[in-house]
Amino acid sequence: APGRLGDSWRGVVPNPPPPAADRRPPDGDQCVGFVTGAAMLMRRSVFERLGGFDPWFFLYHEDDELCNRVRANGHSLVLVAQASAEHHTRSSSPSTLRTSWRRHYCMTLSKLYMLRRREGGAWRMKAWRMAAGSLVALPLQLLTLRTDRIGKHAARIAAAALAWRHLTRKHCFEPDD
Repeated sequence: APGRLGDSWRGVVPNPPPPAADRRPPDGDQCVGFVTGAAMLMRRSVFERLGGFDPWFFLYHEDDELCNRVRANGHSLVLVAQASAEHHTRSSSPSTLRTSWRRHYCMTLSKLYMLRRREGGAWRMKAWRMAAGSLVALPLQLLTLRTDRIGKHAARIAAAALAWRHLTRKHCFEPDD
């Protein structure tokens, strides 16, 4: 929302962002571990040399993956303190059970793809832990009738169970999906 600071960057160590009340813009330019693709500028030559965005991704975390490759190839990610951008998240679709489910399904698959690339076979255990946590949370969310939370946990369970099908493909979703 206008005037609210979002999660547009993170430090090099993958710590969770501070609570919204504690977030402040940096005092000056600084090297960071991640910048959001919604407000990212990059030299075209670097982007092309690195192969651009990984075509596997459909939604979510394609910018995380690109930032990892940028840093792995010796380039810096610089947050320019004076720059600003307004990005309207989740504004193109109404918040329904279906859109919530699809968003979290894609987000979970993208997280698992990133884990698979970084940690090899260890992603499977994390997928099952994610699914188990959602299996515990889902009945509680059903009691509250919050469709966004119901969609989130149902999608995590489904994505973790079907990840084997998606993670070995050239693209997250194929025409038969």
